[in-house]
Amino acid sequence: MRTYHWAARCRLSAALLLLLVGALPLAAQQRKYLVEVGAALAYQSFDNATDLDGSIGEIGRLGVWLPANFSLEVAGSFAKPKTTITDLLGNATSVSVSARTFSASVLYNILIGTRNSFYLKAGGGSTKYGSECPAGTRTICGSGSSLLGGAGLRVGIAPTLMAR
Repeated sequence: MRTYHWAARCRLSAALLLLLVGALPLAAQQRKYLVEVGAALAYQSFDNATDLDGSIGEIGRLGVWLPANFSLEVAGSFAKPKTTITDLLGNATSVSVSARTFSASVLYNILIGTRNSFYLKAGGGSTKYGSECPAGTRTICGSGSSLLGGAGLRVGIAPTLMAR
């Protein structure tokens, strides 16, 4: 008798697990949209080693929703922070340096109701400083890579408009 109850419980557990796993892609496929486009203004600060002041910049984002509550996104940002360069005679000049960042991330979305979601984000990116490296100046130029990670919340304002 014990074997029968154990086998029945295993079958019941397996059936519930299959039902749950099968329902996740269905929930993701019931979304009203599959592409997410975003734009924002942001204040960007920089490490002291770059000798760049903070600056307001623009951010653009494009995301694609996948089954099982995953999504992929690419983002780009642009800012023109200022730095001070000193020539050989000791004259200081304030100049703007372009800082362009591009990244790609995978997000796992935890749905909260029908319009809101909490997300976890992981990815990587690269930042390019300056457009050229003139000889004889201390203007920062070059590039650096980064690993990205974070969490956030999307709040539905309308069926296809969200604040993040």
